[in-house]
Amino acid sequence: MTIKINATLTEIIRNSLIETTIRDDAIDFIQREAGVPRIVAKRLLFSFLWFPTEETLQKIKDSGGEDLPADIKSNLNKTKAENL
Repeated sequence: MTIKINATLTEIIRNSLIETTIRDDAIDFIQREAGVPRIVAKRLLFSFLWFPTEETLQKIKDSGGEDLPADIKSNLNKTKAENL
């Protein structure tokens, strides 16, 4: 299924849950459709399950992972460097 260009984060996440059968695929779907790193896609998915407001989801997307704890950020940066 293709998502319309102006889909909200709520629609993207809802469709990821409908279109996929396992959590890993749902995270990949969100990552691809929202254009965010995997860690942000994961946070979006779990935030949607607990507090699914568009405002909350947009704040998470806009942070781009900058508000993550230091140990997670260092692991994320290390993974990015390894993939280059």
